[in-house]
Amino acid sequence: MKRRGGFTIIEVAVVVIIIAILVTLSAAVYRGIRERAEASAIITHVKQYANILELYIVQNGRAPRASWRCLGDATTLPAGNGYEENFCFNPASNHNGANGGIPAPADPALMEELRGIENGLPTSTFPEVKGCVAGRTVRGVIYDGSTNNFPDYSAVIVYCTKLKTCPIGDRVAWWTGTNPDISGCAYRLSKNEMGQPRQ
Repeated sequence: MKRRGGFTIIEVAVVVIIIAILVTLSAAVYRGIRERAEASAIITHVKQYANILELYIVQNGRAPRASWRCLGDATTLPAGNGYEENFCFNPASNHNGANGGIPAPADPALMEELRGIENGLPTSTFPEVKGCVAGRTVRGVIYDGSTNNFPDYSAVIVYCTKLKTCPIGDRVAWWTGTNPDISGCAYRLSKNEMGQPRQ
C-alpha cells in the first residue's frame, strides 16, 4: 500500500520546535546588538562632554558653576514630542531644577562657553528613557557641578539608561528610585565648581 503524502504530527512538531529555537536565538542576538549599539552611543556622548568639561577645569581651575542643568542645545534638544527646546526631560509637571531635583533646561550661556572650548558640542542625540528622575521621561545628560550630592565632592554628568549596567560611570540608586528596569549613572569629573578635587 502506498504511503499518503503530507507530514506526520511528529515531523510538524519538530519543525515548529526548530523554528521556535531559531526565533529565540535571533531575538537574543538582536537584543545584544541593540544593547551594544546603545552602550556605544552613550559612551561617546558622555565622553565628549566629559572631555570638554575637563578642558574647562584645566582652563579655569574649577568645573562650571551650574546645578542640575541639561547639557545640549537646539540641535540635540529640539522642541517636539512633548519637550520644550533645551529641555532634556519632559517638562509636563515641573520646570524648576531646584525643586525636587528636577533638571533645569540647558543654559545657553554655559553651552556657548563650552562650545568654544573644543570646537563644538556633541551632535548625536541621546537614547530616551522613561521612568527616570521621579518617573519622568529623559532624553539627554545632565550636569551638576555642586558638592551637595556625592560624598566625594565630585561634579558629575548624570544620565539614565534602559541597560542593566552603566556603560560609563557608576550606578546611582537614588537617581531612578525603585525602578528596576533602568539604571541611573554618574560620570565623575576631576574637580567640582568650587575647585575641590574629587576625593
